[in-house]
Amino acid sequence: MIDELELCLCIGATARTLADTLDQIAARHNLSAGQAVVLLAVARCPGCTQVAYSSALVINDATLTRYIDRLEDAGLIERQRGREDRRVVRLHLTQTGQAMAAEISGAVSTLEKMISDDMGATVFDAFSASSRDFALALAKLNRAS
Repeated sequence: MIDELELCLCIGATARTLADTLDQIAARHNLSAGQAVVLLAVARCPGCTQVAYSSALVINDATLTRYIDRLEDAGLIERQRGREDRRVVRLHLTQTGQAMAAEISGAVSTLEKMISDDMGATVFDAFSASSRDFALALAKLNRAS
């Protein structure tokens, strides 16, 4: 079993390194990593509400609003009011946003393949599954407290 310090150091180093790598990918498109992740989320699930993205991405509303404002100003995302309830705002990508999301997605897929090749597909798949389980367990703990 891993001790507490080793767990914290390993997760911290992984998070920082991944964030730095995502920042580099996003910077090629004049975006931050957070903005790029929002762009990818809207590409994967267009038409969801800001609340849905906030929850799914574990980003607070104020930060998400700043990301969306920036993406909208760049012509990558559009806010569309609901037809039945005008208070509801749904997010959609513009054509430019779709093209950029595809480029970023491709770069992240390339990164994923490089890591998988280096670790070995079986180990990478197990790591990915364990990471999801770990994140879900932490999210449950945070909601409970």
